[in-house]
Amino acid sequence: MDSRIAANADAAAAAKSVFRIMRHIDTHVHEKLPLDELAAMASYSPYHFHRLFKSLTGMTLGGYVLERRMSLVKRYLNHHPLLGMTGIAERAGFASPSDFSRAFKARFGETPTAYRARVQGERKICIADRKFFERYFTTTYYNKRQENGRSDIEPVRTLKVTVKWMPQYRVLYRPLLGSCSEDMLQDRLTEAFRQVAAMAAIRRAPSFQTLMIGSSHELTPMPDGLFRYRFDVCAAVPDTVTDEAELPAADLPGGLYAMIRLATRLEDVQAVLDNFYRQWLPASGYALGEGAVLASYGSAAAFQLGYPAYADYCIPIEERH
Repeated sequence: MDSRIAANADAAAAAKSVFRIMRHIDTHVHEKLPLDELAAMASYSPYHFHRLFKSLTGMTLGGYVLERRMSLVKRYLNHHPLLGMTGIAERAGFASPSDFSRAFKARFGETPTAYRARVQGERKICIADRKFFERYFTTTYYNKRQENGRSDIEPVRTLKVTVKWMPQYRVLYRPLLGSCSEDMLQDRLTEAFRQVAAMAAIRRAPSFQTLMIGSSHELTPMPDGLFRYRFDVCAAVPDTVTDEAELPAADLPGGLYAMIRLATRLEDVQAVLDNFYRQWLPASGYALGEGAVLASYGSAAAFQLGYPAYADYCIPIEERH
């Protein structure tokens, strides 16, 4: 029995070390990230840390770093039209624009310049479902005068977005990454949120209300109908909490966010966020911030009867200069 307890404790400590390194990579992806330095931060030899990292994430360390850089690159290409290729290469940790261009083409089959031009040419989105519009958009009408003198009434639909300042949250977190169907992803998230909520319940003050937060680094539809994801499952805890069992603690940054209340069906999430990035944001006077998208699911009790029906999606923004 004692040996099993010790083995479980060792496995928990190893997982926590990998989780911390993943978060370090996320926040320092623009820097050089050599294996030996990351392994030393986790207190392992490079050989053992590389094996441990792959066993827990399903990816090599180099593959994970490249995925994070490519995810960041696509964010810049999609939503920062004035940022040049040299600036993107520097912010994503590539040694030069040519290295960035070669890596991007090898990964996506086209140059960054071609990708940006194609995305900018696909700005218009058509959402035909009337109930969809009524749920997420405010509709106003105006008179449009035609050349023949007639006046037609046309609708203008504006995405329902609230701009608010959010505080910093101290959280216990558990990263998830991989690819799967929507139903399987919902099941994985539900179970992970329940586990994290249980850990948070041990460490919170009696009067503290645990807020469940998802930190989404990537949610990408794939041609085979699956979703590729990188998602941190988080539970807010008092500021004094450090770590709990196998889960590390971290701070989710506060700041200015654009908030949209969304049904948690992935098809709704994708369609609304596409509209936000392609139509609402360019006309808003704001620019996209640097942080991850946060999804707030309310209290831990929301997961007792299954996955919550709605979440508040919070996208980091900043004043446009």
